[in-house]
Amino acid sequence: MDSQSTQQRFVLHVQKENVAEVSDAEFNGYGLATNQTYRGTVPDIRIPV
Repeated sequence: MDSQSTQQRFVLHVQKENVAEVSDAEFNGYGLATNQTYRGTVPDIRIPV
């Protein structure tokens, strides 16, 4: 993935954690969450192939 502002490449790691309850979303300005600061749940959308 490339930065739009600096054109530098970076690696984006995505982690999925199954949870029993929905929590309020706390995403940063990029729409991402971290394990420590920002947390939130999103639906698990599965597209049949």
